[in-house]
Amino acid sequence: MLRGDFILLCDDADDTTPLEEALRSYKTAADLAPTRPEPQLEIGHYMDSVADDPAGAIPFFERAIALGGGQEARDALQAAKQQLGD
Repeated sequence: MLRGDFILLCDDADDTTPLEEALRSYKTAADLAPTRPEPQLEIGHYMDSVADDPAGAIPFFERAIALGGGQEARDALQAAKQQLGD
């Protein structure tokens, strides 16, 4: 997951790493730790903020909540739904 965070936070104009690599890193983390909420939450944030797809983010936020993601996951889900007018 840290690799994905680093890719998204990198502000180097010479960096040619596509942002999709961050998503790939988060998905790898989710595969390696399927019972942890953090990778699901990060995928949801990526879908919502980077991919500008709040509808696509919702299932990941819901999965994070089901895995014990807590208030951060609930807040992210609510924000994604608000963007969609739900």
